[in-house]
Amino acid sequence: MPFGGMGRGGATGLVARTVYSGVPPRAEYGISDLGPGLSPVFASLVARSRPPSTR
Repeated sequence: MPFGGMGRGGATGLVARTVYSGVPPRAEYGISDLGPGLSPVFASLVARSRPPSTR
């Protein structure tokens, strides 16, 4: 898989994986029901990553 697989996202239940059979087989990844609860955490990280002049 690209980037070494799903890493911890799949193991923690934050990433939902749907596999479709066919040729070639494919899989779609998305945020599980637990993912949106982390929105405030990501917003805080984004705010802190900006230079002081743009905060």
